[in-house]
Amino acid sequence: MKNLTTTIFLVLIMNSVLAQDHKFSATLSYPITVGDNFLEAYTGYVDIGAQYRFLDFNMIQIGVSANLSLLGLDNPEIVNENLNGTLIYPRLFAEFPLGNEGAFRPIVGVGYGINSLEENDNSMAIGVMQVKNTFEGLILNIGTSYDILDSLFVIAQFDWADIDRSTAAQGDESFTSRGILLKFGAGYRF
Repeated sequence: MKNLTTTIFLVLIMNSVLAQDHKFSATLSYPITVGDNFLEAYTGYVDIGAQYRFLDFNMIQIGVSANLSLLGLDNPEIVNENLNGTLIYPRLFAEFPLGNEGAFRPIVGVGYGINSLEENDNSMAIGVMQVKNTFEGLILNIGTSYDILDSLFVIAQFDWADIDRSTAAQGDESFTSRGILLKFGAGYRF
C-alpha cells in the first residue's frame, strides 16, 4: 500500500512538473481525404497524434510528432469487399506561439510517411482474399492550433504526401503518388 501511495504521489508530482512546460501533447482528429488522388475515395475514421517539443526559443518551438490515421473504403459493387488504410506520419515540426500568451500557434512540419493499404475480399467462393500494399514517401504538414484553455486546444492540419507508388498500377502520376488529408480535432498539452 505504501508503494502504491508513493507511486501515485510521484506520478502526480511529475505530471504537474511536466504540465508547466507543455512539452508533450496529444491530439484526436477527424481526417478528411481531399483532392484528385489515390486516397480520395477513402473515408476517414480517426487520426491520433502525439507531439514532443524539445527546443523552445519563445517565438518558435521545435519538436517531433507522429500521427496515425485510419481510413476505410467499402466497395458497394462487391458486397463483401472492403479496403482499409493505415497512415503513419512521423515528422519534425516547428510551432510559432502568437497572440495572447501564445494561444494561436501556426505549425509547419516535414516527415516521412508510411501508407499501408489493405484489401479484404470475402466474395470469392474459395475464401478470403487479402492484398496488402505499403507505400512510403515525403510528408509536408501545415496547420494551426488555438488554445481554448491552458492545456486544451483545437487543431486544424493539412497533410500533403508525395508517396512512391511505383509498384502500383500505372496511370496519372499526380493521381497515383499524391495523398492529401485535412484533419480537424482537439488536443491536450501536458
